[in-house]
Amino acid sequence: MNEKYGIILYYFQFQFRRWNRHLIEFGIIPWIAYLLLIAAFVIISYIIFQRVEHAQYLYSAIAIFYMYSQQDNAKSRFMESLFSITDLYLVKVFENLSIAFAFAIFLIYKTHYLTAIGLMASCFFLSIKTNESNFTLKIPTPYSKFPYEFSIGFRKFYLVFAILGTVYCIGLFVENFNLSLVCILLIHFVFMSFYSDKEPKEIVWLHHHSPKDFLLYKIKVAFIYTFSSTIIFLVALCFFFPIDMKIAILLYFLTFFYIVLFILMKYAVFPRVINLPTGIIFFGSILFPPILLLLIPMYYSKSIQK
Repeated sequence: MNEKYGIILYYFQFQFRRWNRHLIEFGIIPWIAYLLLIAAFVIISYIIFQRVEHAQYLYSAIAIFYMYSQQDNAKSRFMESLFSITDLYLVKVFENLSIAFAFAIFLIYKTHYLTAIGLMASCFFLSIKTNESNFTLKIPTPYSKFPYEFSIGFRKFYLVFAILGTVYCIGLFVENFNLSLVCILLIHFVFMSFYSDKEPKEIVWLHHHSPKDFLLYKIKVAFIYTFSSTIIFLVALCFFFPIDMKIAILLYFLTFFYIVLFILMKYAVFPRVINLPTGIIFFGSILFPPILLLLIPMYYSKSIQK
């Protein structure tokens, strides 16, 4: 028994050393990175609860989305060769708990006890779902005409879309404009995350476009699928909150520029994945949107050269 838990403990120690190694490779001192991460988490959490009514629902949805995004079928299959079913379940539970715990602590600080309990309980559900590798659920999607990112991404994050859609409807029901608007914007950022995976080089080689046409093709597909999937949510939001229509439309279309920037960043470093410095630049553009006017042309040029 002690040997079994020793293997599980070694797995988490290995992951911790692996993260530290990546941070050092990027030229960042690990303990400074962790302090900055904690500070950013607390500040962003305060902002969410100050700006959004009934923020506990949105906050929990963000936590569940992050836990869900950490699921990787290839990683799960590899871990199945290392651990027994019971040990694999324990590893998944502790991985999810490590994410949910920080969110739950802040929810408890804000006196949302039941929401915190529900969030912690979701760790066990997600762990069980991840562990059922032999079960395949076939979900039809409207994204098959231009496959890869959206076809795979939708099947991976369908539960997240269901949660965000539910929270969006709750926002309309309780007449909370900010809550519903943030859900729409988060859906856009989930769509954007579809492009975070490194596609096989063979998928890119299949295209006969020039570099310019290839990038425009990727951006066009992202715009069409994102717009057609969420425009009904924007229309409904404007109908229920006509006074705030302008801010809703502005932020709705602003997120499209972030999707464009993220796609350009991906192919500016392809076939490598987006590294930490590039991610920091992207996060900075969210804090200061006018810099998009500089970053989009710059990364477009880098993508063409790459």
